[in-house]
Amino acid sequence: MNPKAMRDELEARHGPAPTGTTTSAPPPSAMRAGAPAPAPIARSDLYETISGSYFTLRRGLALLALAFPVLLWLVAGPEHLQASISAYYHYHGTGAGPSPFGSGSARDVFVGVLWAIGAFLFFYRGYSRREDIALDIAGLAALLISTFPMDWPDDVGSLRNTIHFTSAVIFFLAVAYVCLFRPGDTLALLRDPVSKRRFKRSYALLGTLMIAVPVSILAVHFLADWLRLIPERSDENRWVFWVEVAGIYVFAA
Repeated sequence: MNPKAMRDELEARHGPAPTGTTTSAPPPSAMRAGAPAPAPIARSDLYETISGSYFTLRRGLALLALAFPVLLWLVAGPEHLQASISAYYHYHGTGAGPSPFGSGSARDVFVGVLWAIGAFLFFYRGYSRREDIALDIAGLAALLISTFPMDWPDDVGSLRNTIHFTSAVIFFLAVAYVCLFRPGDTLALLRDPVSKRRFKRSYALLGTLMIAVPVSILAVHFLADWLRLIPERSDENRWVFWVEVAGIYVFAA
């Protein structure tokens, strides 16, 4: 049953639902002959359950994003830090030693988490149509990131690489759009002006950071060749990883 059908069914049985009231069973004339009387429905409990599910899913998505880099780091082995988040797709425990969780475990985490995040964003309903479209685009972009992994070794000229990195940029920009341009869809419902200003500033900051992250990643990629000219810089290939981690944590926030 979709939300509208559920609302119509409840209103047909019990009338419009004022907040915090408890309904009683419908009158006998509204029941089918011989059908058992339905149990009373506590409308406030029903709304609390729906709201609780909504916020639990949102918090779960944030926790999943927060755990994403940590899980990749753990399943590949802490001593096998890769050059980027995307590089874990190709890590099979070769070179420095096998992964403690078996070959291909990092790829499983990479694909599984991105599909979980992508599916949630796609099926999650935004408050406005524009927000909903932006979140759908972000969800599809997350799926494309894992469906078209980066080439190994990296070949920036391939079609698959182009789709991979373009999808990553689109993901960040779509979420940034929601943070920067869609807060007014729901902030108008807040009665506390202090909370409204605080949330508006927070979304503006996060939206700006969501744009800054892909720009920083591109800058690091362009600077990578130049940095390799400096012999004492042995950790330049990890810059992309840490910038991507920062972007993922901004998304979680």
